[in-house]
Amino acid sequence: QFASYLQCPFRFYLRHGLRMAEIDTSRTEMDAMEFGSLLHGVLDAFAQDSDFRALADADQIRDAFHSILDRRLHAAYGARLTVPVTIQRESARQRLGWWAEKEAEQRREGWRIVASETYLSSKDDPWMLAGMAISGRIDRIERHEQQGVRLVDFKTRSAFDPRKKA
Repeated sequence: QFASYLQCPFRFYLRHGLRMAEIDTSRTEMDAMEFGSLLHGVLDAFAQDSDFRALADADQIRDAFHSILDRRLHAAYGARLTVPVTIQRESARQRLGWWAEKEAEQRREGWRIVASETYLSSKDDPWMLAGMAISGRIDRIERHEQQGVRLVDFKTRSAFDPRKKA
């Protein structure tokens, strides 16, 4: 970072102070990993916002998801989205719309978001099992007053209760 500062203090400030980055206008569409990361990013941003996290109405949740999605897409691809990215955005909107229904249902059932995109252990203090370091990230941790804590994995659309055997 020091070399970057010496090269151009203004660009250093834009990148590191304001956390701005160049938009790569040559990218015309997302690959599968980018698309999945985009959806995870939307769900993570939703979970990090205390106002959004408290919503229990599917339409309001859907609106929040779409707002986050659009901000992220325009930050990555610019104001004018290419046709492939526009199609991918609509696919993401459909998936997020479906998830908004599930999200609202879970809030009404009493599940509350505790944490999102949480690492199992740190590199400095790894979780060890049979002499092997276990790493990974939990998509979401939720808590219910009567039922306890659960781990949610978005790709499998399931919740894992660590008290139950697999």
